[in-house]
Amino acid sequence: MRPIAFFDSGIGGLSVLAAAKELLPGERFVYYGDNRRAPYGERTAVEIFDYTVECVLELMHLDIKALVLACNTATSVTVETLRSRLEIPVISMEPAIKPAFAMRKKGRVAVMATPATLDQPRFLNLLQRFDPKRSALLLPCSDLVGLIEEGDFEAPKIEACIEEVFTPHVGAAIDAVVLGCTHFVLVEETVQRVCQSLFPGAKTVHGNEGTVRHLAHVLGQRGLLGEGAGEGGVEFYSSGDANRLRDIFLRIAGAKTRT
Repeated sequence: MRPIAFFDSGIGGLSVLAAAKELLPGERFVYYGDNRRAPYGERTAVEIFDYTVECVLELMHLDIKALVLACNTATSVTVETLRSRLEIPVISMEPAIKPAFAMRKKGRVAVMATPATLDQPRFLNLLQRFDPKRSALLLPCSDLVGLIEEGDFEAPKIEACIEEVFTPHVGAAIDAVVLGCTHFVLVEETVQRVCQSLFPGAKTVHGNEGTVRHLAHVLGQRGLLGEGAGEGGVEFYSSGDANRLRDIFLRIAGAKTRT
């Protein structure tokens, strides 16, 4: 059975893979994290493009049947090119702007994302569709991805970093907080705790489940859904130190690790 591939700059895409394992338990998966060069958020568009394409070519050698770009930053820079060049389905991530504005009452929508994501035309066009008055509070999180990559999701410095992002906006009415990076989903509970203390009633939202449902729909349309019974299995590849990452990977998605 041909596998479905997931790519991310680091460990963040594991949060999407975990959702895919629940919805599609009979599928085989491979995951590639470019941990050696993570985070992508402050790299140039050229660097992000070159690194992503390089890693995707590695995945193509594994005879994958679909590719999930489980990274908002990589998606924003490379998805159109990859779709034009690859014959397999390429499933993209995008910040959950639409559901966030559907949740909105009288307050604002805050978007946590990497600087690279917030600067890309793909994101700006999405925002314009649902927020033509540009009322959203855009929060570039420069340091948070690197802290999450260390693997201790309960570390006090992660909570301190999130507080630093939101504290300047105390007094604003915020209804929804978009986790616009798959890394941030791994610390969603901490984001919720900080936001509830500063903006009572604010709720977090992300696109992981929607992306996985779309993956399943596309596979079904193309006759590519696996027919195996039981868990199909996962293999993990990393450009970095796979031994250091093994425990993190097993904790989130459960799989063998390879370099």
